[in-house]
Amino acid sequence: MVLMKETGLHDKNGKEIYEGDIVVEPSLDGKRDNISTVEWSKRDMAFECVFKASKLNLASSEFVEVIGNIWENSELIKTVSKDTMRGKYD
Repeated sequence: MVLMKETGLHDKNGKEIYEGDIVVEPSLDGKRDNISTVEWSKRDMAFECVFKASKLNLASSEFVEVIGNIWENSELIKTVSKDTMRGKYD
């Protein structure tokens, strides 16, 4: 069993968001290919998502949708290289 930290935030559908959740940020053209994981940022002291083209502090959680988590749905994030994205923003 894996315990996940609750962020105290909800996605655009009212679902609770936890650290380790996989979220999607819909693009303007309606595609759902902007996927990230929810992580704690020690530097910013906040939960955040690092997407392909941007970093989102989860204070703006009403724009994302939870689609799974890293323990049960790891196949959803195979296209996201966390190491690559982290170096871009940390």
